[in-house]
This record gives sequence, C-alpha cells and structure tokens, in this order.
Amino acid sequence: MSQKNDDKTGIVPGKKRKPFIRHYNHEYIKYGFILWPNSTEEDIRPMCIICHEVLVNDAMKPAKMLRHLKAKHSELEKKPREYFERRKQELGLQTKTFKQNFIHNKSLLKCSYLVALRIAKTRKSFTTGENLIKPVLIDVCLEMFGLSAVDKIKSIPLSNDTIRRRIEKLSENVEYQLIQKIKESTLFAIQIDESCDISKKAILICYVRYIDFTLEEIKEEFLCCIELVSYTTSDEIFKALNSYVIKHSLEWKNCVGVCSDGAASMAGRHCGVTKRIQQAANSDLLITHCIIHRQHLAAKSLSTELHEVLAESIKIINFIKKKRFKQ
Repeated sequence: MSQKNDDKTGIVPGKKRKPFIRHYNHEYIKYGFILWPNSTEEDIRPMCIICHEVLVNDAMKPAKMLRHLKAKHSELEKKPREYFERRKQELGLQTKTFKQNFIHNKSLLKCSYLVALRIAKTRKSFTTGENLIKPVLIDVCLEMFGLSAVDKIKSIPLSNDTIRRRIEKLSENVEYQLIQKIKESTLFAIQIDESCDISKKAILICYVRYIDFTLEEIKEEFLCCIELVSYTTSDEIFKALNSYVIKHSLEWKNCVGVCSDGAASMAGRHCGVTKRIQQAANSDLLITHCIIHRQHLAAKSLSTELHEVLAESIKIINFIKKKRFKQ
C-alpha cells in the first residue's frame, strides 16, 4: 500500500545521508584557531588558541571563526599570522610542560607509596622515611649521580603524616581486595580472639579462611582488628564483629565455621559469641576450639627431655613450611 502511494506521489525512498564533517585547514590559524587536540575522525572541532574555547564542527568556516575573533578578541583582529603561529607554539610548549610535570608528579607519588609499603612491611615508625630513608638516598645519589638526582630525591614526600596517609590507603586497598575475594568465595570461616595491644586497649582479632578461585586454593588471611570500646563481654564482641560484617556487605549465612578459645565470653553455651554467630548464620555452623593456649601452658611443665623434643619438632615444622613457600 505504501509502495503504491510512493509511486503516485513520485517520492522515491532513499538512504539516510551521513552528516557532513568539515575538516581543518591550516590556513585557519590566521583566525586564531587550531585543531582541537582531542578531535577524532568522527568529531573534528576547531579550538581558539586565545581563550581555548572549542566550537562545533559546523563552526569551522572562515566567516564564523572571524566572527568569534572580532566578538571576543577584537584587539587581536589585525594581528598578522605570525602572531597566532607564535601563540600556537607557546600553547604546545605549555602542554608539553604540563605532561612532563604530570609524569614527574606521578613518579614522585609512586616512590612515596613504595617507601610507605616498605615501612609498613618492616613495622617501622612513620618518621623512618623522613629521618632515615630520604637522607640515605640523598647521600647515595649525591655520590653516584650528582646534584640533579639529589633534587629529585628531595622532592619525594616522605613526612610522618604523608607516610601515615599512604599506609592507610594501602591497608584500605588490601582490605577491599580481601573483602571482594571473600564475596566471590561465597563460603568462608573465621577465627576470632580477644587480646590487648601495647596501649592496654582491648581488641578483637579476626582471621578468615576462604576459597581463592584465581589461585584455586584455600587461603587464610588476617581480616580485621577491632577495638572494643567498653567491655569484653560476648555482647560487645559480637556487636563489634557484626557491625564489621554489615559494613562490608558480608552475610553470616555464608559463614560455615568459627574457631575461638575456650573463654566463657567466646564459647558460652547460651550467650557466647560463637552461639550468637550460629544463630545469625545457620544451625550447621561448625564451631571449634583453639587449644594452643592450653598446649603452651602444658609445655611449661614438661621435662627437659620432652621440651627438647618439642623444640626440635617446632624447628622441623618451620623448616618444612619455609621450603614449601620457597618452592
């Protein structure tokens, strides 16, 4: 029906025309316009080298570019082409300098993070970077590479507060990656223990065991260290741990195992932390007790011969573990 109507009216349906794209001409520099650096084959635009305004492709006409020059830069209307060529070169130098500074600042930032990572791994003070590492680097570079290298070393930010912020950022990133792997694993198990830090503050330490599908193995990692604000009761411990789980969008129903010591607050039959976790998770939750504390106490009363055997056994086990990691 539509074909008959088209035949009667004499209208022949045709293909959709592609939009016309104007191309840049180097003669446009006399109007103060250059090719926009971010232009593509489908999106070609002119950019004013005076005010850096980017116009649409349709404005790439001598009349429209001249109108822009007269309206916004009337004092430059009678300037020769050489003037705009010089402004173009200055803009290129500024862009090059900006890129060099960006790369330099990026290198300084990376160096700062590398030093912070070393300090964190060796558990040294935050002031180690400024008081020890930087002076050592300056002395070495001055002896081997000269003053130019020393100036670069001096510009690396390694102050106490900077290193603290870097380590906090690194720890946040590590925690984020671990949480993502736990979520991918779906099922996980935790080991918890209440202890005190060097300032005598009560803290809750939690380790997690999960399946790393990337490495295709079961991994065990340190998950968190939570300060217990008030008391070390089962209610406070579970509240702190539950807040952490909710904050990071983990689900108790995916927890299949909990290991703790035999303290009443942890292993209480009716209101212990493990019992509360079991209620929040599922009835199939596997609850185990860590008896390493009892073994340590029992080892103190061993005879000399048995103590020597135990010490040798520990050395052998540690040796085998180190060999496994090296291989």
